[in-house]
Amino acid sequence: FSSSNWISTGLEKIPAKKNRCFPSRPASKSSLEKLGTLQFLDLAALLFFSKGKAWLLSGGLIGLTAAIKFYPLMYSLYFLFMKKFKIFIVVLLVFAFAYIAIPVFSLGFSAWLGFEKAVAHSLLDPSTLKNAYMVDVNSQNFTHVLLRWLNLSAENSLGVFLKNWGGIYSVLDKISGAIVLLVLGLCWKLLETSNAIKNSMAMIAIFALTPFIIKTSWPHYFCYLPILQLQLLVILKPLLRTRGPLAKTMIVLPIISMLLSSLPFFRLFSSWESYSSSGMLFIANALLLVPLPFFVMLPKVESSL
Repeated sequence: FSSSNWISTGLEKIPAKKNRCFPSRPASKSSLEKLGTLQFLDLAALLFFSKGKAWLLSGGLIGLTAAIKFYPLMYSLYFLFMKKFKIFIVVLLVFAFAYIAIPVFSLGFSAWLGFEKAVAHSLLDPSTLKNAYMVDVNSQNFTHVLLRWLNLSAENSLGVFLKNWGGIYSVLDKISGAIVLLVLGLCWKLLETSNAIKNSMAMIAIFALTPFIIKTSWPHYFCYLPILQLQLLVILKPLLRTRGPLAKTMIVLPIISMLLSSLPFFRLFSSWESYSSSGMLFIANALLLVPLPFFVMLPKVESSL
């Protein structure tokens, strides 16, 4: 995107000694746009806010990352569901400034508009839309993983797949959309309260929706998993003393998620292609969503973390 081009151009001008993020080489567009970098910023933004600190910075970080990749806008739903409208407005203002104002100032309005038209034309091109059906072995997207499990994604028979199984792709996409709506509805219920534990569960769930929304969902998108796994352990631990067997069962989920996404478990597979194709990261991520209904049903939990 034009905003990331502008920012990257500025970063490339920083001397290597002062460029502490990438000291071995000048910062580049690819390094800035790595999804992991953006997600760490977004997660930091929500963690800052959840601790009652730097709410302006929280909104600004999400707005800036959304201007580079659109998907972080979904994280701003956390503020919207909590009725923190000031922060939500900050997100939109920073997004508009970074996505429109900065590139227009740098490139000129005509060049920026031409760039946006070219991008829109490319996205609507039939060949681009056709590629949406391609199921890369590395993708952890819900639909792509299920197609691999169903053995419907052989690359050497893509034409046959598109002809015979396009309907299944569409059905799985609709199921994925229904899951997203259900999870967001439950998050809205949790964020209606001022309970810190329930709010933390909602934050975990919103991040864990990534492979249900983003078509590519490459493995490095899941860099947030270690933080969310630990966060889920933290909020489940107090419930062990006061709740029944169900709470004790829930504590196992983040532990299994840690194992599935760990390096020792990865090394059990013959290759990275085998590990990615099996959808282990998708499963590790999905396990973090399972306790969500449990927290919604809890009438009262200790609010301190």
